[in-house]
Amino acid sequence: MKAVIGFDVVCESATKKSYKETLIIDMSEHKGTCRIGGDPPLYTIAQSLERIQKDFDHILSGFKKLKVDIFSSGDRALAEAEKREYEKQELEKISGKKIEDDEISVE
Repeated sequence: MKAVIGFDVVCESATKKSYKETLIIDMSEHKGTCRIGGDPPLYTIAQSLERIQKDFDHILSGFKKLKVDIFSSGDRALAEAEKREYEKQELEKISGKKIEDDEISVE
């Protein structure tokens, strides 16, 4: 019960800035605690740590991929321009005449 567990967590942002933080779990806080009709808190904590370890193993091995959606403002502007061009072409097909960019209403 006197165990103190420390984790050094290191992350890197998209701009290559590195962040480091130490997370500490002090098990002495749980000394003498118990639950009636359930698993002991330390057993539950151990099970949770095992699940966390498995999740990290899956991510690091590539078994599970993180779903990350990254768009820059340039990407968004390009998508908006493509959408406007598509709408312009569709309106030209329907009306049968050439449409200028300033004639398209933005909704």
